Amino acid sequence: MDVQLARFALHIMEHEGIKPAELAEAFGVSVRTVRNHVQAVNRSLEGVASIDLARGRGYTVSVADEQALDAIFEQARKQRRASLPQTAEARVSYLLNDLLSRSDYIAIDTLASVLYVSRTSISNDLKQVEERLAQFGLAIDRRSHHGIKVIGSEMAKRLCLASLAMEGSDELKGAARLSVDAEAYRALFDVVSDCVDDVTTEERFAINSVAYRNLITHIVIALLRIREGCYVPMEGEQLTEIRKSPSFPIARRISDAIGARTGVVLPDEEVAYIAIHLAGKRLLGDFDAGDDQEAGLVISDEVWDVVTGMLDAVWRTFRFDLRHDLELRMNLARHLVPLEVRLHHHLHLDNPILGDIKSRFPLAYSMAVEAGSSLAAHYEAELSEEEIGYIALSFALALERQKTDAPKKRILVVCASGSGSARLLEHRYRQEFGSYVEHIETCDAAHVRFVDFSRIDYVFTTVPLAEEVPVPVRQVGYFLDAAEVSDVREILLSDSRRSDARPLFCEELFLPHASCSTPEEAIELLVGKASRVYDLSPDFLDLVYRREQTAPTAFGNRVAMPHPLEAASTQSFVALALTDEPIIWGGREVQAVFLVSIARDATDVSEGFFSAMSELVLSEAFIDRLLSERSWQTLIELVDPIESCSAR
Repeated sequence: MDVQLARFALHIMEHEGIKPAELAEAFGVSVRTVRNHVQAVNRSLEGVASIDLARGRGYTVSVADEQALDAIFEQARKQRRASLPQTAEARVSYLLNDLLSRSDYIAIDTLASVLYVSRTSISNDLKQVEERLAQFGLAIDRRSHHGIKVIGSEMAKRLCLASLAMEGSDELKGAARLSVDAEAYRALFDVVSDCVDDVTTEERFAINSVAYRNLITHIVIALLRIREGCYVPMEGEQLTEIRKSPSFPIARRISDAIGARTGVVLPDEEVAYIAIHLAGKRLLGDFDAGDDQEAGLVISDEVWDVVTGMLDAVWRTFRFDLRHDLELRMNLARHLVPLEVRLHHHLHLDNPILGDIKSRFPLAYSMAVEAGSSLAAHYEAELSEEEIGYIALSFALALERQKTDAPKKRILVVCASGSGSARLLEHRYRQEFGSYVEHIETCDAAHVRFVDFSRIDYVFTTVPLAEEVPVPVRQVGYFLDAAEVSDVREILLSDSRRSDARPLFCEELFLPHASCSTPEEAIELLVGKASRVYDLSPDFLDLVYRREQTAPTAFGNRVAMPHPLEAASTQSFVALALTDEPIIWGGREVQAVFLVSIARDATDVSEGFFSAMSELVLSEAFIDRLLSERSWQTLIELVDPIESCSAR
């Protein structure tokens, strides 16, 4: 017998005559669920015992084989102890599911006895439970002599349960986190998946493959909640609006198909719930998508204005003018259509390639963080890192397009000796990289000191150079292998002015041990120091705070990058404070605070500066080293472009 059903049956035996309403209150479920549980228990105990409801006298138990019944309950008890969570993390998941599944209060002492832990342990676990619930707008209500229960909307509870289920790597683990029968959950998952596949294929309604499992999980959770008698309430005006959406007829077909397979009839409010999830997971803005996927897509003036605000934010902070890139505008606008739905209804979308996006496209990710602050301010909703990652892909594509139009480079090829070998190298470089190169000079290692480097962007040498040169150097083999060809091509596509990053750091504005405990203290410390070195606008500090009010500038990796809302200094600079202890900044722990100011004319900043900064602040290894060594020399080594280039 299922452990939960065994608990249910034992409770009835210990409370002979208990009425359905009382039993429902004890277990925090509906009366309808009580009846379903009684039927399931009777099926499991057929020939051993039966539970009957006598009019006016409540439930009674008739036992035919007491020895067999004892054996069944003893096995259930063993299963119960074996299945209980053994760690604090597992208990948090258990408590989330338990409390979200209840409709009434339960005492903390009762939870402690069920889990065989102390009241103190449960109280500590509940702190984490409350943090998790708060992410979905839910809270725990406490009442003396009653206990605790979760309060909030039904939709928020479903979103939280779905998030819990999605933490399992597959349906069976998802079922375990929800404490439901694994086989029944898997079977329901398969039914919903079949119905969604059939309808969306016929309707040519493309769903983001990353969001597919998320969608199916949400519908399965909805069905489980409906079976418990928990429906999504929806105001008439909102329901009328959703009925007009393109996703509602598709949701209707899916709900009808599910009803035919499961016997669960979904009212219009539940159809609308599925429609909301379809709209939030529709595949739009895929760079390889066909026209059919975007038929009927209308980009509203509001969305267009939001995109304008995002690109303006990128221009103000990075001095990259992407405001007239029509393809980028369209990609962002198409992405915002389903994103707006997700933000409005607090829907979560996983991003399994987030780590790759951060490491491969650090500048694009930084741009997306800044653009996302403008977007978040408009919709009054915070963007998750996963959503920022998807926006970063649009910026990465725009930056890659710019690279194809980048100015051709002037290079110096150095070999050990002899003009003949140098000429052979020159010919090879013209063959491999002709489309990226404007001019190639050659010389031997002994004559490097006579070269006019004002006409050179990069040096490629087959031997170590005896003296330092003022441009990036890359040492290569005489015969370029495939990896070296790839590296050289990447260098030639990059910004040769990246060496402009180092002068923006000033040793006087490097604070290796800052005793700050709040973001305000860190900001005011750095702005105060910077005002003694550079000419800042009188409202510089206010502009930094106004930017923080839009959205906190902490974006993970223990880094915050505060900056004024608009240009507010005559020179560009970076001031850095490394705090002795982590400070909480917008809900994140921060220890490296980079105050960045771009001058009004921005002539002293190259695109390469932002690439170098993005790589630095997003690299866990770089920040680890910076916080460990806390030295000016370490910082300079990390931002030094020549070292970075030579180390490839």
